[in-house]
Amino acid sequence: MALPKIDKPLFIDKLPSSGEEIYYRPFTVKEEKILLFGQQTKSIEQAVLAMKQVINSCTTYKSGKEIEISKLPVIDLEYILLKIRSKAVDNTIPLVINDEETKEQIKINLDLDSVEVKRYEDHTNKIKINDDYILIMRYPSVDMLPEYANEEISETERSFNMMVQCMDKLISEDNVYDFTEETVESIVEFLDDLDPQTLFDIKKFFETSPRLKHEIKYKNSLGNEKIVVIEGTESFFK
Repeated sequence: MALPKIDKPLFIDKLPSSGEEIYYRPFTVKEEKILLFGQQTKSIEQAVLAMKQVINSCTTYKSGKEIEISKLPVIDLEYILLKIRSKAVDNTIPLVINDEETKEQIKINLDLDSVEVKRYEDHTNKIKINDDYILIMRYPSVDMLPEYANEEISETERSFNMMVQCMDKLISEDNVYDFTEETVESIVEFLDDLDPQTLFDIKKFFETSPRLKHEIKYKNSLGNEKIVVIEGTESFFK
């Protein structure tokens, strides 16, 4: 006699980048193994592949349309993984904090349900170039992660490449220019010709983008109160 398939509960939430509603379920033992394997390989490409595979299995849009995992913004990937993990096992995970003052290791328990998306009031993806043009930016996608973890190129080069790939549209009163239809060379030339203020606003778009961020307060052995900030998927799943 074949063993029965166990039904899994569905939960509903909204993606941080767009507010679009999704259904998600806890991951299975098999899917947890996929995530662990991805982490243990120490390969960012393998880790990203594992995360995409699990999210694809555990998540659907409420509207029924297909999730394009490769284009999914990184903040959405981090948020979905956090939610899937919190419902799959225990929403509390142990963390070890290295206290800089006493050099001791502080063990704490983090409630994943208390982790929220940090948003900045002055954040916008619309950047005014001048009275004629507005630049629309998009968030870094999942498939961009391996490139921006590549330590063989400088941080400046990685940042510049991210700007190039995250330009979405250029809007004027009469036209809409789609950067996906342009060559990398033409986008680089366009970026090089921008004024310093526009470049500053592009950098601000990335600096103020939504992110998983959580402050943990604790006391060390000297009785001094400390605050440690953790952010990003890697920090929450050490």
